[in-house]
Amino acid sequence: MNSMGIQSTKFGLDLPSSWADSCVNIIETLDDPELPRSIAVSLATLVSFDDCRQIVYSASSTPPIVVFDGLQERMPQLGMANYLSSTYVLNPSYRMFRSGVSSGAYRVRDIAHFRASEIDAQKYRVSPLDSEEMGYLTEGMPAGNEELCIALQVPDGACATISVTRKRSSQGYRLEEVERMAAIGPFLTAAFKRYWRRAQTPVPASPEQFKLLSPREREIAELLIDGHSTLSISMRLDISGTTVKTHRKNLYAKLGIATQYELFSLYNKSLQRGLTFSN
Repeated sequence: MNSMGIQSTKFGLDLPSSWADSCVNIIETLDDPELPRSIAVSLATLVSFDDCRQIVYSASSTPPIVVFDGLQERMPQLGMANYLSSTYVLNPSYRMFRSGVSSGAYRVRDIAHFRASEIDAQKYRVSPLDSEEMGYLTEGMPAGNEELCIALQVPDGACATISVTRKRSSQGYRLEEVERMAAIGPFLTAAFKRYWRRAQTPVPASPEQFKLLSPREREIAELLIDGHSTLSISMRLDISGTTVKTHRKNLYAKLGIATQYELFSLYNKSLQRGLTFSN
């Protein structure tokens, strides 16, 4: 598979001790739904960012799978919904993957090739803007950001992209920050491969699995399936975001799943068999 961007061949690169400390949590959550969050926390020791997203692109031409979205806990998901329904095909990272690139670290501004005048705004849910790094802004997404990505090759020809964004600056992400992301690529690839193999393990749909959930866990599972964020659930149920995360972690463990995508899949299979949370 071809690769692009900065590779992890610079052995003299200095990484902060805080990153090594954060790796402990990554190791401890290798088989846990919280692994993507542990990765995001770890990256914060290497580069500064406001938000982190982790998305998996399939070898088939199906919409990407979002495994972590730091913005989800603070804002409605209109932007991500528009991205998954149409505009992902314009995304520079996706276009690189479809051209054969599945590894490397890069700044989005270095791989984006669209001008605003080249975007079909009527076909896609975007606003053409030359002021944006990509040449456009997906409706509902925050504007004025700069983005740094690392691509990780995962099983079955898929590619995981971890992107970090922050408000655009005059210099953008520095080369040193890109090199740091590239240097930890092999480590993140190994961790994410393990996570993704488990996430892709078929989950049998049965009423017994849902009966394992407590009433509160069922309530939160239903809200997750309806698209509610952690913040939305905490406000709706009048509980803290930390409590929501704890319930989510526990219900995932009881159902034997690792991602929200698996929760959707399990629920859909149950509906096909005439099962519901109340069965």
